[in-house]
Order: sequence, then structure tokens, then C-alpha cells
Amino acid sequence: MLTIVDKTVELFQEAVENSGNHYLYFELAYTKQTKWMCWLQNREGGEDHKYNFIPPGQADEPGVACVPIKNFLQAWKNNGWKPYNPPAVHPNTPHPFDGKWGVADASSEEK
Repeated sequence: MLTIVDKTVELFQEAVENSGNHYLYFELAYTKQTKWMCWLQNREGGEDHKYNFIPPGQADEPGVACVPIKNFLQAWKNNGWKPYNPPAVHPNTPHPFDGKWGVADASSEEK
């Protein structure tokens, strides 16, 4: 069974291969102050374009931190990898494809 982190990386690889976006940036990081954080950036338009962030996940465990990004990538995939240039938004902003996102809920998934 894939972990949430594995599934997030797998979906990110699919996004790179299928979305046509050549400026995607995925990061899973740990610091003592923030614990685990996972985020996705889109810099569509190249070097002169500002970064656009998908609201990050933050948690005590890496899998839980990846849930919002995994959910976004899965929704993007379900939408056919259509071009998407997200604005910088707050983590509780409604999901652009279906429902809400940004709240990590890994209770039914392996961390």
C-alpha cells in the first residue's frame, strides 16, 4: 500500500508529465518550529511570472502534511490536467474543482 507521501509524489510526477506546466515545484520539508510542511508552487509563465502557491499542508507527520497537496493533485488529475494558474490563497479557500480543501484529514489513509 502506498503511503500518502508516496501517492503525493506519484501524482506530482503525473502532473509534470501530463499538465504541460513546466514550472511546477513540490516540496516536503521539516523544521523544528514548523514541523512537516508540504507545498506546491506553480510558476507558469517562466522566470518573470510570480509564484502561485497551492495552500500548504502543515502537521506533525509528513503524510498528514501532504494531504492537502495530494487532494489538490488528485482533483487536478480528475479534471484532465487542464491548465490551472492558481492565485496565492488562504488554506481554507474553496477548492477550485470540487468542495473544500486545505484541511488535512488522513484518518483513513496510511501516514
